[in-house]
Amino acid sequence: MYVVPYEGDQNDQELINLSKYLISIKTCENIRSFEKRGWRNKIS
Repeated sequence: MYVVPYEGDQNDQELINLSKYLISIKTCENIRSFEKRGWRNKIS
């Protein structure tokens, strides 16, 4: 998973979005077989 680096933007939402995504996949038994590309599009 690629996470955009923080560069001082006060409106940066990358870590907030990442935390939402990680919470959404927490019940996945085998994360290695789970498709993670496009994770930003899968945030509800």
